[in-house]
Amino acid sequence: MKTTPSLTARRSESEEQHDSPPDLTKRRLLLPLSQQTQAVDNVVATDEVSEPQAPFLAVAEYIRRRSAAGELTNEEDFQQVPYALDKETASRLFEQIGASEACADILSVSNDKERYYYSDRSISHNYARILIFTHEQDICKTIADTVRFECQTYPRPYKVQMLRLPPYSFDRQKIDEALLFFQRSAEFQDIRPIAASNGEPYLFSERFMSYGKAKGLCEWIEVEQFDNP
Repeated sequence: MKTTPSLTARRSESEEQHDSPPDLTKRRLLLPLSQQTQAVDNVVATDEVSEPQAPFLAVAEYIRRRSAAGELTNEEDFQQVPYALDKETASRLFEQIGASEACADILSVSNDKERYYYSDRSISHNYARILIFTHEQDICKTIADTVRFECQTYPRPYKVQMLRLPPYSFDRQKIDEALLFFQRSAEFQDIRPIAASNGEPYLFSERFMSYGKAKGLCEWIEVEQFDNP
């Protein structure tokens, strides 16, 4: 004859199960997938402490975050609060960045006064140069250097309308004043205006491009490529 456990025995067994410690390896299955690994790590190695990050790697990561936000970084940024590093220490950190394969994406670009750093994961070299120009707050030099770069590198004339877009965001009056200044200044005599047959204005540099080539290119960009697809 089979015996049936008494109600008291069942309660005792149930209470014993509830009083036993939880199985954390099973509890982790209730967590989102992204937290499961963390839960296991906490059970297996709660005393494990990650190694501190090298200071130059922290600086490189800061540069990457700034680049992702469309901003450049220079050494002087780390000589101010909240970092307040002396010039020698800041320079040494940037030297370590330059020598590290882990920081191969950290590049630099300079003007006549300062060197700026950026990550090419987020910012191209050309865009970094543009950001330097806008930092200088010298509209004439910014426009002239941009036009020269376009004519020498691609080569192509530069559409004036692009100066009204970020990162320049120059208003029409400032652009017109700069173009008038180019005509009077010996420093910018190579910067010349030109227009396509539809009236769209461009600029080109005679250092790197003839009038005929500039005229043909802006005509192609504005008109001919659409007439001859």
